[in-house]
Amino acid sequence: MKSVISYTLSHCVKCLKCLRICPTEAITIVHERVQIDSHKCINCGHCIEVCNTQGLQGKGSTLIDINNYDKTVALLPSALLSCCGSLKEAARLVEAIGQTGFDEVVQMSEVEGGTGQTADFFLLPGCQPADPAEISNAAGTRGGS
Repeated sequence: MKSVISYTLSHCVKCLKCLRICPTEAITIVHERVQIDSHKCINCGHCIEVCNTQGLQGKGSTLIDINNYDKTVALLPSALLSCCGSLKEAARLVEAIGQTGFDEVVQMSEVEGGTGQTADFFLLPGCQPADPAEISNAAGTRGGS
């Protein structure tokens, strides 16, 4: 995912608030400059919120913007859930994504992408279909919805 967060050296006072608040440790300091790892950044916008000097700014949409929409749906690629080692781990992932503020968390498979239909199963390791209720039961929640 490409980071929508940019760094402005002239505004940065090197308070390190952004580094401390980043939930994925995507922010580091290299040669007294903020570096944002685009592979780790999830565009949550927490760093922008704590930056009082506008050293970090958002260009595009961050998760902070989620409140500007009537309904939000997180589309999860099948490959993401297939990396989970168990139903419980998949359920925790779905729940965590749901807790970021999405109204609904849906798995997006290749078939769904081509037909616009919603699948009633999740693909897990070994391409074994799993009913979403099983994932919800494994987490002991509603599965992040």
